[in-house]
Amino acid sequence: MRGRILLYHHIAEAPTKEAAKTTLFVHPEHFAFQMALLKRLFAVLPLDEFVARLRSRRLPPKAIALTFDDGTVDFVENALPALVGECLPATLFVVAGKLGQKMDWLNRCGIPPIPLLSAETLRDLPSLIDLGSHSLTHRRLSSLTEAELCAEVTESKGMLEQLVGRPVRWFAYPFGETSEAMQAKVQEAGYEAAFTTQRGWATSANSLWALPRLAVPYWVGRVGFLLWLHFAPNWRRRKRR
Repeated sequence: MRGRILLYHHIAEAPTKEAAKTTLFVHPEHFAFQMALLKRLFAVLPLDEFVARLRSRRLPPKAIALTFDDGTVDFVENALPALVGECLPATLFVVAGKLGQKMDWLNRCGIPPIPLLSAETLRDLPSLIDLGSHSLTHRRLSSLTEAELCAEVTESKGMLEQLVGRPVRWFAYPFGETSEAMQAKVQEAGYEAAFTTQRGWATSANSLWALPRLAVPYWVGRVGFLLWLHFAPNWRRRKRR
């Protein structure tokens, strides 16, 4: 049994030619088309159902879960209307200690600082959207002390749970980096699963605290989306940025 967990970052036009070569942006028109296609041809599941079915080896054919990293304002402006229009569930991973600020961890390809969603906006998201932690400050976890790592994993969970009044069950590693020590901290903090940026199928053989995802590239657009979905899980995995 296997399924695909898709990863999106920013649903916006790429600001530079270099940015268009990455998996950091997807054009809003292409995104809307992709969501309509997924609705018609695939089984798009909420992340909790996807993980539960993965654990029990009962994933339906063509199972897909949708995830979004960073929590920038373009999620509400450009992604949310398409998700609501197609009634597709998704999980948004946000940086708990940076709400309402601007991204300060991405400085490549001429990408300007992107505003992050505020706490008030997160509270008002529809029930189709689940929240997960993308750490406290989006620092590279591999560079932190044990105490700092614990804060990134645990404090972010507590802050988000207090904000939305419900359990935060998912964690996405900043920059996709993980290790056995990180996974142990995530498990100790009470998360039910955690997600990398490693490319591949999500299967019952994967650790629940290091599940792979498929980062959708800008260039895939409309025409190539189905082909990309077919081949991407089996491509050689490459480290994100």
